[in-house]
Amino acid sequence: MKKYGVVGFGVSGKALISVLLKLGFQPVVFELKNKENFDQKEIENFEKEGVEFVFNYSAEDFKKVDLVILSSGVKHDFFTENKINFLSELDFVCSFLEGKDYIFITGTKGKGTTSIFTKFLFEELGLKTFLGGNIGESEYSKPAVYAIFEKAALYIFETSSFQLRSSFQAKPLIYAILNLGIDHLDWHNSLEDYWWSKLKFLERAKYSIIGRELMRTIANLCEPVNPYHIRVNQRLIRVNPRLIIFEILKTVPGEFKINFPGEHNLYDLSLAYKILEIYAKEKNLKIPGDLLSKAVKKFPKQKFVLQYGGEINGIKIYNDSKSTHYLSLKASLNSFEKPVILICGGLTKGFDFSEIEDVIKEKVKYGIIIGRDREKLAKSFEAGKRFLAESLEEAINKALEIAQTGDIILFSPGCASFDMFQNATQRGEIFSKLINEISKFRNN
Repeated sequence: MKKYGVVGFGVSGKALISVLLKLGFQPVVFELKNKENFDQKEIENFEKEGVEFVFNYSAEDFKKVDLVILSSGVKHDFFTENKINFLSELDFVCSFLEGKDYIFITGTKGKGTTSIFTKFLFEELGLKTFLGGNIGESEYSKPAVYAIFEKAALYIFETSSFQLRSSFQAKPLIYAILNLGIDHLDWHNSLEDYWWSKLKFLERAKYSIIGRELMRTIANLCEPVNPYHIRVNQRLIRVNPRLIIFEILKTVPGEFKINFPGEHNLYDLSLAYKILEIYAKEKNLKIPGDLLSKAVKKFPKQKFVLQYGGEINGIKIYNDSKSTHYLSLKASLNSFEKPVILICGGLTKGFDFSEIEDVIKEKVKYGIIIGRDREKLAKSFEAGKRFLAESLEEAINKALEIAQTGDIILFSPGCASFDMFQNATQRGEIFSKLINEISKFRNN
């Protein structure tokens, strides 16, 4: 029996361990950090099930396994250099889906929302659909590795650059790229490496979909070699002859525009619908004329995504804590017709706000910046229209001090949360709690 190793003892690593145990294997877990960095009780519970742990590993340690599976945040470079047989988590999962249809959806921002829209469109067509990825576990989404045990007509994976970079074997039926910007330069070797991670699957899928604007960006960033190949990160990528350009839907139900304001949501929906159209054509399925309107009514409104947070003394407040990138911030700002008082900032991942300075100038009445990288981000705001706050509570109080009746306060960080919070969800919860406490005091 083949002996498997799992590299990484984070969220996806633990899910992999549980799946391997369920499949009847006793995996060996490899982790670069020391044992003291982890929950000791959790380690003991896995050890009781026969799981072995190797902390602070070296190349020699991998001789005890036949194959290692890399959890989503682990780079493959070390394993390639040391000739260690590996599979990415994504390739491992897809090896169980041979003969089945699966779709990859990626992009710098918005891939989670697009994946959810796609799932609901397909289910309205009557197809049982599995949705997996980094969206988080919920009633409609699970970690990707759980697809192994799911019986579905179609499998949809929201895929990050971390997962895609070390994946070389999966062959999705459809590969869709929503957008590409600057991101994760704290993890990738370069911007070219980040883009290569995303673009290389253009040659592995049967159908590839991108937006027209992204097509122009790719043409500017990548080096065209001939009509069939581009060079990214010094690697050749064959352009899929079935490359499809999707356009913004011209008509959508009014309910969608109310519940999902902003052109970015329309863009996400347009890609989701194009995926549906391609699949339906491939499988000779008919899309009912009322499918879109029926599906839209079932779309779940995501928490802390332009979520209305109430009103304090005539000032409307929106909680957009899930905004973790400047592209998300840009989309959120463009969702409002008049300038807002913006609370933003946090931990950048190799980017700043220089790419969206024109939008900030047009849409931000006053900027309040928090987080580790606030001084760098503050450079994109006019000197007399910015304030650097030490905490989220100070930022809220400053925003309310500046705001007048009829103004809008938008909390859209445009950055990662890990410098001050556990994740974007906790950040959103704390913002809501602070607003509720202040609201009780000021509205009385």
